[in-house]
Amino acid sequence: MKNSMAVPAANAVRTMILAILCSAPLVFVQAHTGNSLPSLNPQEFDAVIKEIQAMVKTNEESIEAFAVHEATPERIDQLYQMAEFLKQPKVIRENGLIFAGQGALLTFTKPSDVINKMSAWFPQEVAAAKTEGLGLFFSHISLFGPYPSWKEEQTAFLILWECMPQNAWLNPAQNPFLLQPNQGGFSAIADLSSGQFDFSKCVHERSGYQTSRTEEIADIHKKIALDLGNKAAPVLQHKFAQFLSANRCQGTGPDDCVLLLSFWSSLAPTDLELARMLQGLEADVSSIAPLPTLTNDDTYARGKPGYENVLRLATFLRLKQSSLANAPTAWPTQAQQTLIQQMTSLLRYDKDLGFTLAKTPQAQTAALAELEKLLNESSCSVINSLLAGKADLRATFALQHLQDPKANCSVEPDWDWLIKGESDEAREMRSRYLGLLGHQESGAVHEFLLEFLTNNGKACFDKANAPSQDWLKELCNNWVSEPQTSSFKLQHSHLALNKANQFQATSLQVPPQVPLDMDAWLNKLVEGMDNKEQQKMQALIAELHLRKASIYTASWWKYPQHIKSLVYLSLNINTNSALPRWPYEGDGSRLLLVFDTQSFQIVGVPERIHGSDIVHVSDLDADGNLEVWLADAFQFYQCHGDDADLERDLNCTAKTAELGEIWGSSLSHFAYTPKTGKQPGIAKSKSSNAALIAFSGPETALRGGACNIRLISPVLSKKLAIDYGSGELNGGRGDIINLVCKTHPVKPEQTIVTLFHDLHDQQAETGEDTKGFALAVIDLKQNKVISLYQDKIEEDASIRIYGAGLGIDTARYNLAPGVRAFGVRMDIGHSPHCAEGGESNYLSLFIEENNRLRPVLKDLAMSSWQITEGSGSGCGNTDYTTDTVERTLELADTATHGWRDLQVVEHHQIDRMSATAEEAPENLKKQKQLGIKLRLNGKMYSGQLQ
Repeated sequence: MKNSMAVPAANAVRTMILAILCSAPLVFVQAHTGNSLPSLNPQEFDAVIKEIQAMVKTNEESIEAFAVHEATPERIDQLYQMAEFLKQPKVIRENGLIFAGQGALLTFTKPSDVINKMSAWFPQEVAAAKTEGLGLFFSHISLFGPYPSWKEEQTAFLILWECMPQNAWLNPAQNPFLLQPNQGGFSAIADLSSGQFDFSKCVHERSGYQTSRTEEIADIHKKIALDLGNKAAPVLQHKFAQFLSANRCQGTGPDDCVLLLSFWSSLAPTDLELARMLQGLEADVSSIAPLPTLTNDDTYARGKPGYENVLRLATFLRLKQSSLANAPTAWPTQAQQTLIQQMTSLLRYDKDLGFTLAKTPQAQTAALAELEKLLNESSCSVINSLLAGKADLRATFALQHLQDPKANCSVEPDWDWLIKGESDEAREMRSRYLGLLGHQESGAVHEFLLEFLTNNGKACFDKANAPSQDWLKELCNNWVSEPQTSSFKLQHSHLALNKANQFQATSLQVPPQVPLDMDAWLNKLVEGMDNKEQQKMQALIAELHLRKASIYTASWWKYPQHIKSLVYLSLNINTNSALPRWPYEGDGSRLLLVFDTQSFQIVGVPERIHGSDIVHVSDLDADGNLEVWLADAFQFYQCHGDDADLERDLNCTAKTAELGEIWGSSLSHFAYTPKTGKQPGIAKSKSSNAALIAFSGPETALRGGACNIRLISPVLSKKLAIDYGSGELNGGRGDIINLVCKTHPVKPEQTIVTLFHDLHDQQAETGEDTKGFALAVIDLKQNKVISLYQDKIEEDASIRIYGAGLGIDTARYNLAPGVRAFGVRMDIGHSPHCAEGGESNYLSLFIEENNRLRPVLKDLAMSSWQITEGSGSGCGNTDYTTDTVERTLELADTATHGWRDLQVVEHHQIDRMSATAEEAPENLKKQKQLGIKLRLNGKMYSGQLQ
């Protein structure tokens, strides 16, 4: 039986219906179709109908062998002009057209002739498709064909019926780019089975053989369809050219000139006649209908009257671009530059029109010139639209502006394209980027390249996937000697930080939050230096004023035998997106000032380094470039060196911090570069003693994640009614137990705030030790809480809440298109006496939805331990083995419900502990393995840690 999506009835039922209908007496009246052919007499009519009934029952593979006796092409031409025939069942009218492949019935001059004829033959069905409002002929009309024996024009007729966008057939008097509400969109009838609308692809895939029971038959059918498409394509091109020459852009619906030009371009993009037609009709296309009116507040025109004209003109520009690339000799020399200007102008109406730029040298040169103009106009959305999908052009543009202090619309190269280097072009571009490494005057660029080319240094230390590419090996050998998070005995460089070779800190009294006082305070730092250094400080002061910044904490790090010293400034900074980007590499809330006897250097701390406070400064490799160790001071200095540390299960000799080395204007990855001869640095230490003495004094207590409660509390109190005390973080804090802040990773004008606080009223009522937890996004400049999330946490044997253990994680958790989460980490797990295991460092991820924060992952333990053999210390004093697991979270390559899955990676360390030995634990095994994969289940990520 012939395949038809629109014929659901079984053969037996259909035959019975036909028998009943065909037994009724017929009254012959000629239909008013404009034809002058004589009507069939009753005997002829009956004979043709019976032969059509036989065709209905014929298997599609046997159609070409069907012996035609009565339903000749001439009689079919007569039959379809008779009004009596329109009373026949739809299946008869559909199958009858199989016999029209040799006659004059399926001929046309313009595309609208096709829908006019179909409306005459299937009036009720076309009316039903229009009334249904879905923009689809599916279930209303399903035709069979074409077949190899058909003539060229008849083949083209039926293929055009199948491959024309349905909204053009249903709305022949309208602009076909005006998509009607609730309609199926810009798709062809055949699109329902092919799954992708492309006119040429559709033309070369349509035939009467659409079902295939074996792969061999499928290949035969594909070859037939291809031959039929090759037969129809020249006819269609000729029809389009003739109609456009005669009517230009006066047609609508299926006769729209841009629609026909797009079909023509799909069939023959190199056609010189097409190029001439595009040039001849461009004025008509541009003037035939006005574009929407945009106000200063509009970013796109979707939904505005006339938006269909934007889509229509965008289609024409894509056709022009294709012709320029495929038939360049047919176009004037200035056409490429004009085209890009037209594209950029149209992108102001909708940045998502999907323009891509041609790869020819002329197009690249023209595009770069236009991009520079757009950059001066701050048209960032247009720039990013033009660069979409153009890795080579994007890399070139980004490289040109890598050292540009002005805004560059945050255009970055396609790092994956550069790293893989799968083409000569990608490898050549990568070499140009690598050539910028090592220049002191471009420290921010040096840091930027290392971060992305090495995946934040991880590519240099992943043993399972050790660097195999020569360029990456060389990069790692020269510039990345240690991972970002490091212990104080460097694993790869074999250097050790001890008491003897670390800089000592002095807490500086910060100025009041009055601009003039801050200016005098900063100028005092460069007192006695020459004019150049004085001017540099004035530029910094001006930048701080521009961003309404104030100094929150400050410390000075010195070493007696080193000519350099370092001042660390933690800033409260308010900014907005209209300002130029921060001129020092980093998030703007942390600045380093490196002084020698004659000058100073302003150094930024990149966002990838999460520690909010400096805990140590050194120059272990004696190269004159200081190493800076950052961590969260609240957590880092929680050890007191007494029995309480053991009760909290703290190993105070195995701390780690975020390690970076100053390179030019940025803190970057540590590179082991020892120098020979007398150097101004400190001699390398050979000591293996990694024990450190924590600084003491009031300055330690003030290091609280750059969170000025005097600024935060007036804003937060509008939504969170607790006692904020006097505002001093080291005492008199009211209900606040722990308070941490961090600049929003995407919106620098906003601040993320999280805190633990007391719940006195609830505790008195229930007798339970319950604490409050709050997370908020605030805008200090607007004095406004953007969003707030609150929860309660019960303390028990395994949970202890204290004045530390809370952190904000702003890693790039890009969970779905347009969705970036940020995390809160709670290091509040407690292991009771004689415990056989425990967990802590709970991670929760939150997303912003309108004016609220919603958790999508809650309380995932990122650290855990358990005794695998023996029993714990103090519980029998026997030897025992522990398995300590530190977990990290990575974005998986898979997705669920459109959201990226999260892969947990486990880093196991198995140690043998001795109750009698005084030496360090014996490490038995270290291993890295994949843990569970978290998937979105409803609105939350779920998965159980083992």
